[in-house]
Amino acid sequence: MSANEDQEMELEALRSIYEGDESFRELSPVSFQYRVRHDMNRSPCYFARED
Repeated sequence: MSANEDQEMELEALRSIYEGDESFRELSPVSFQYRVRHDMNRSPCYFARED
């Protein structure tokens, strides 16, 4: 399996895992963001992943 095929499979898996999760955003095909709230009285924290 080529690297591109592996990446496409990983992208499909990631999308299916977070489907419907409003905290998850796909900013681009290689950039993702997940909002985590530590305390309901504070602003949310964001984690971004880019490959």
